[in-house]
Amino acid sequence: MKIKNYTLTYNNYRDLVTIYAETESGIPFSYVFSEDQTVREIREKLIEIANKLEQNEQEA
Repeated sequence: MKIKNYTLTYNNYRDLVTIYAETESGIPFSYVFSEDQTVREIREKLIEIANKLEQNEQEA
C-alpha cells in the first residue's frame, strides 16, 4: 500500500482527515477519519481496506 496524498477538513466540532492511497497493484482508495482515532487504528484500517481490494481484484 502506498499513501498518495491527504487532505484536512476543519469545522467547529471535529477535524477530519482524508487519506488517498493505492494498493500494491495500483487500485486507488480513500479513507476518512477523525482526530480521535489513533495512528494504530488508522494504519490497521488502511491495511484492511487494501487487503480487501486486492482480494476482490484477484477473485474478479
